[in-house]
Amino acid sequence: MTIFLHISCFSVFSLKASATGKGGVPVLLRKVTAELTYSSLCVPDDIKGRGMDQIPNYLYRDDGLKIWAAIESYVSDIINYYYTSDEMVKEDPELQAWVAEVFKEGFLENKSSEVPYSLETRASLIKYLTMAIFRCSAQHAAVNSGQFDFYSWMPNGPTTMKSPPPSTKGVTTMKTILETLPDVNATTSGVTVVWVLSNEPMDRVSCLEGVRSNT
Repeated sequence: MTIFLHISCFSVFSLKASATGKGGVPVLLRKVTAELTYSSLCVPDDIKGRGMDQIPNYLYRDDGLKIWAAIESYVSDIINYYYTSDEMVKEDPELQAWVAEVFKEGFLENKSSEVPYSLETRASLIKYLTMAIFRCSAQHAAVNSGQFDFYSWMPNGPTTMKSPPPSTKGVTTMKTILETLPDVNATTSGVTVVWVLSNEPMDRVSCLEGVRSNT
């Protein structure tokens, strides 16, 4: 049910509330995919690559690296139990086929992304799986769950504009701002999308529920 809601909302969103329009969404996705890199998907590499490893009080880094380390530790235990050598990783046809498929179908065989299309060592497999688990859990929650809180106030992130941005400083007034922001229909469509995306699925099962039931 949630999947169909997402598809329906994005169809309305791209047609009525997005500056790209329906035809522009694939173009935007192609540009983003072309610029995506493996290092940007791996939190320690991404933090360092953006020069954010030394600044104080950066909570995303501080909490994110702890979660990354916890996932990495768990994955390491599992991988080192089932794969006792790097050779076993290289000679696992099912694993190699999966990694190759992700590279081909998910990253469109873009070698400049440096996303691996084969894995040679246990260390590389551990990093790959840690990345996948982190992106699907902690990273998704960090990016997705707070969308409605931020974007329900439309000026924080208007999805489309009725006028181009000003090219001269000091000429913007409250009147020109209001004339530029999207109308009620576009705003409603955009807010609906972030509301759906921010909602937890109705069939969600929390690991804490089992803990509570046993206490």
